[in-house]
Amino acid sequence: MTHEEQSLQTKKALAASLKKLLAHKSFSRITVTEIIEDCGLNRKTFYYHFEDIYGLLRWMLEQDLLSVILSFDLTTDYEQALTYAIDYIEQNKQLLYCIFHNFGHDEMKHLFYRDFAQLVDSIICASEQKLGLYLDEDFHRFLECYYTGALSGILMAVFEKLYVTDRQQLIDNVSLIFHASLPTLIEQKGTPRE
Repeated sequence: MTHEEQSLQTKKALAASLKKLLAHKSFSRITVTEIIEDCGLNRKTFYYHFEDIYGLLRWMLEQDLLSVILSFDLTTDYEQALTYAIDYIEQNKQLLYCIFHNFGHDEMKHLFYRDFAQLVDSIICASEQKLGLYLDEDFHRFLECYYTGALSGILMAVFEKLYVTDRQQLIDNVSLIFHASLPTLIEQKGTPRE
């Protein structure tokens, strides 16, 4: 096993212990000692991989969302990736509330933003290829930021129950926005591929 594989396995073991502990107590009451005792590692190993428990929590959430989202073919299955994200929010409310209460609204939105930036970039690239056009780097980045901000914002609104709708309706609405607006923007700002 390579060092990278071993490191990933260690991080996963620490994350699994944290998740297990979160099922029984609040994040603010969990200690590094409890985590390392649960997974049979030592304190030095924990601090080799993470600066603190907050670092472990951030990594755990990023891995949970990002690893599964990236397992989809984002050029064709972005609706499935979005469905997964909504399901993840519903199934991990306790963990997400913990993050929300310990890190705040902005940090949680930032986590969603980072995880969805690659999804949005893939959707834009697929649309460019389909239309035989490409966008200059600045406008491509602008669209990525715009759509990612909107997507992470709506997921935060769903999480905070500021926007309540049927799960499928949410997916349909997001898909409609991408299908209706993105090709038009690319056609207006794009340059033909050579």
